[in-house]
Amino acid sequence: MKGTLEAIIDQVVELKRSNVDRLDFEEAAKLKDIEDALRRGPCCDFAALRQANITRAKEFNPHGVDMGLPFAVLELAGEVGELANALKKVIRHEHGIVGGSNDLQAVVDELADVIISADLVAMALNVDLADIVTRKFNATSEKHGLKTRFVCGAKGGDA
Repeated sequence: MKGTLEAIIDQVVELKRSNVDRLDFEEAAKLKDIEDALRRGPCCDFAALRQANITRAKEFNPHGVDMGLPFAVLELAGEVGELANALKKVIRHEHGIVGGSNDLQAVVDELADVIISADLVAMALNVDLADIVTRKFNATSEKHGLKTRFVCGAKGGDA
């Protein structure tokens, strides 16, 4: 059975094929762009995140002071705390407790900050985040006798 992404790509291809005589050049080009973007998959990967973190670090820290691993871990811990706080507020809101908020976007944004900070820790350790995530995911699957394996860059994450 095809995954969701592959099914969507097939629908776009079929839409193009079945309407080839009715589409003008611009419409056909848009469908081709959509198909290409879907085939490329997510626009974000760990290597691109690493490069952006390196570039932005030069902006944040123009003097190039090496803050080291302890600072990176503290930054990660701070972001995890902000994620927990945002989620706490959502739970408060769900239960009608004062101080709550239904701002799920804040939770999502803090989760993104956790991922960004995790890469900063990996950078301080001089390890590749994709490699260590792949290794650990697969080691946990193997440890528990699970079939699912993660292959970085593969569609669907199943090797």
